[in-house]
Amino acid sequence: MKKILAIITLSLLSIGAFSQSDLVFEGNYWGKNIYIFNPFVNGQSSILRITVNNVVLDTVFNSNSYVVDFSKMGFSIGQSLIVSIAHLPNTEPMITNLDAIAPNKDFSIESFKYNKKDNMLAWSIRDLEKGKIYDIEQFIWGRWIKVKEIGLPDTLTTSTYAPLYHFGLNLFRIKQFDQKLKNSSYTKSIKVRPGTKEIMIVNPKTTKILEFTDNTMFEIVDSKGKVMKTGKGKDVNIEAFPKGDYWINYDNKTEGFIKK
Repeated sequence: MKKILAIITLSLLSIGAFSQSDLVFEGNYWGKNIYIFNPFVNGQSSILRITVNNVVLDTVFNSNSYVVDFSKMGFSIGQSLIVSIAHLPNTEPMITNLDAIAPNKDFSIESFKYNKKDNMLAWSIRDLEKGKIYDIEQFIWGRWIKVKEIGLPDTLTTSTYAPLYHFGLNLFRIKQFDQKLKNSSYTKSIKVRPGTKEIMIVNPKTTKILEFTDNTMFEIVDSKGKVMKTGKGKDVNIEAFPKGDYWINYDNKTEGFIKK
């Protein structure tokens, strides 16, 4: 229970005092740690922040080398990892053993792209194999979530999808499920920065309706880690919830609220 709360209560920190860039690495956990070279510029660390699956690991760096110890994070072998390194724009850190988190990607769809003009994801039906089932997944709240069921290529009539983007960097991938072999494989993720505004909770203490400043995906969790409600919209009815403290995943963060 403490472990669950420790994970869901952590959210990304903002570093407003610096102009920064981001390195994002996608892979899987294979029981190994990664080692990062951290260059210094005029005595200042290049790395400003390291996050793994949206959990902030550190924001203070006093050495040219840094170890990300995955063994302390409770990951299972093969679990998806998104490592993000915020750094000064005039110098770039480097993971010296990137093969330690080599991604387990089994297929590619060259036509799977982000169309900036209409702000949509698109793919070609001809690139999908018959007899296999496809979904679109979005990386949010530290894990991959299915946001669109594409289905079987034989029955498809559309090949575009307009996601509900969150603030900051958005990642999407296509999942392929082989019905005969009963296994799943994934494309390399598409990285999108749509420029959407950060969404906030309007009334963190409420008896009936929890409101947001804009439409967002959400997931409400009670103090025991039980998921109480999921969905998307500009508000959510919590009138039936018992009084008390709750956590809510929304936009790209986790915050608490009180049901009065």
